[in-house]
Parts: sequence; C-alpha cells; structure tokens
Amino acid sequence: MKSNLENISDTKKKIKLTVPVHIVEESYKDAFKTVGKKANVPGFRKGKIPEHMLSKFYGSDIEMESLNILVQNTYSKVLEEHKLVPVLKPKFDVKPLSRGTDYEYTVELEVKPQFELKEYIGLKVAKKEAKATEEEINQELAKLQEQKAELKPAPEGSELKDGFVASLDFAGTIDGVAFEGGTTKGFILEYGKGRFLKEFEDQILGQKVGEERTIQVTFPENYAADVAGKKAQFVVKVEALYTKESPKLDDEFAKDLGKENLAQLKTEAEEQIKARHERSFKRDYADAITELLLKDYDFEIPEGLIEEDKKNQKDRSEDDIKKSIKLQFILESIAEKEAIKVNPQDLDMRFRQMAMIYRQPVDAIKQYYHQNNMIPGMVAQIVMEKTLDLLVDKATLQ
Repeated sequence: MKSNLENISDTKKKIKLTVPVHIVEESYKDAFKTVGKKANVPGFRKGKIPEHMLSKFYGSDIEMESLNILVQNTYSKVLEEHKLVPVLKPKFDVKPLSRGTDYEYTVELEVKPQFELKEYIGLKVAKKEAKATEEEINQELAKLQEQKAELKPAPEGSELKDGFVASLDFAGTIDGVAFEGGTTKGFILEYGKGRFLKEFEDQILGQKVGEERTIQVTFPENYAADVAGKKAQFVVKVEALYTKESPKLDDEFAKDLGKENLAQLKTEAEEQIKARHERSFKRDYADAITELLLKDYDFEIPEGLIEEDKKNQKDRSEDDIKKSIKLQFILESIAEKEAIKVNPQDLDMRFRQMAMIYRQPVDAIKQYYHQNNMIPGMVAQIVMEKTLDLLVDKATLQ
C-alpha cells in the first residue's frame, strides 16, 4: 500500500492512498463472510451461500461492506505509518470499489499538534505564606460556640426578631390548594440568618407565641420547579420562642471539646485556617503554572476544534477557547510521559462529588453519564487535574 501525505498545515493533512489489488480482494472475501452470516437465500443455509448467489441477492450490501472493511483497515495503518492522531472525524473522498484492480481514495483530517515538551518539573512559582488573622481565629472559635449553643425558652411576651429561634406551624396554599412541602409543624427557624425566604421572615417579624398570621409570599423564579414564581398564602403560628445561649469561651469550653485549654484550641483553629489557605493557594499555584505553560509553547491549534467549541461554548471568547485547547494538548503530553491514568476509584469519587452537588443518587449520575457517552470527557478532565496537581507538587516555590 502506498500513501502520499500532503501537509495543508501543521494540523491539517490530506492523504492519498493507493491500495493494491490483493488487499482489495481480501476486503471482498471478508465482506462475503460478513454478509453471508446474516443473509437469507432460499435453498441455502446461513454461512453456506455461494458467492455468486450472495452477489445476486446482496450485491449492494457486499460492495458497501467491502469498501468499509478496506477503508477501516488501510486508514488505521496509514495513521500509524505517519504517526498521526486525529482530533475530529476525518473526511473521506471515496468512489465505488472494483475487483481486480488497485483502489485509490483520499482522506482529509485534522490531527493533534506535534511539539517538543519542555522542562515541566520545578516550574518557578511565587510562594504564598499562609497566615491566620486574629479575626479569622475568632470567627472559627465563634463557629464552635455556635455549634455548642443551647436553646433556652424566651422570656414571656417576647417577640420574634434577630437572634431568636422559633418553632413554627404553617400551612401554605396556592390558589386555595395545598402544595407539597407547604405545610409543616414544628419547623425550627433561626431568625435573621438568611436561611429562609426573606419575604416570609419579614412578615412574621414581631410575632409572639400563640399568635397566628396570614401572609402572602411570591416564590423566586429559581425556586423548586413546581412553585417557582408562584404566589402562595401561608397561615403561620408561632408555637415557641427560644434564645440561643452560647457557652463562654474559656478553658472549660476547650476541655468540653477534648482540648487541654483554650490556648490549645486557638492553636488548632489557627492551623486549620492555615491549612484551608494552603489548599486555596494550590489553586493559585495551578493558575500560575497554567499561565507559564501557555507562554512556553507556540503551536498551531486545529481549526475544527476551535469552531466546535465556539458552537458549544457561545459565552466564551475565541481567545479563551484557544487557550483551553492549547493547555489540554500540553497537559495530555505531560500526562502521557508521566503515565498518569484514571482508575475506577477516581471515577467513583467524582461521581460521589457530583451526587452531593446535584443532590441526586450516585447511580443516577452514573447512568446519565454512561447513556450520554460523557465518560471520556470526565476521564480527560480528571487526567488534566491530576497532571496539574503533579506540576504543583513538583513546582519550585520561591
């Protein structure tokens, strides 16, 4: 087999293939076997039908199958011969196949750009120092106090306001009809924390124990689909009011949390804050490394990939799309050299993370990704993340 490679550009190629007659004949023989296994010809068993009878009844199927077999076999070999990696579906220019003669066809394709990897271990990145401010430490301790706070009955005659906790009974209707989730007894609301609909909270401000109010609420457009944007009426009764009493911040409080004293509690809080900052710094280091990689390499990006992403990501600029594709090629090359792989545990962890984000069962997320052929994209994304993690871990912080 002969092939002539024409370099239209660094990433766009045109190949003219000349396939010798013996390969053409082999393709026909394979096609007769494939079609013969499924063919039905009166008087013959499947798989035992003579070629001349198959040609008579299934001639067009055999011609099509022969051409498919020939192109599949020869195209894969020519890719290997020229060390080409297609990034999009190729364009074949083929004509009908004929027995007893050589066959020619052409294919145009866009391929992965070729470039030499530069040194990527020890990339220099500006080091950040993790510090915990006094304010951050106090906020961390306040959260611990909040977690250990106790509810005490509010003084008689108290009115609902910021800092109070209420036990509410309410019944909601839309156009006079009760709706799912609209009726609840013993609902605990910490007033003023912004954890409930503001319009609801605003209308029960000042309500006392035993008092009942009828209020009107319009659900936000981004609320649950069955009530989003709709107007509802609620009958709300305050069953009980409480004040929240946080424990005093002292050695006894620290001992209740299993620490020796308050000083140790503060030290550990400081270390936890620093650790959080360090994790966020990793993202900053990854961004810095990304910029270094993009500056270090200059190669052509397949136009087809750019156009495909422009269609699918209309909110992104062409420049951002080009950078994203370029970075992907660089990280793929590093991952290949470092033999970075994605294992089943990596996928399971990603599925669990997505299930938590979307509040869906893990199996439902998995099924959706499998049915929509989205697993390869997920694998590619995890490979990129693991590769960036490697570069961050091996970076020179200065």
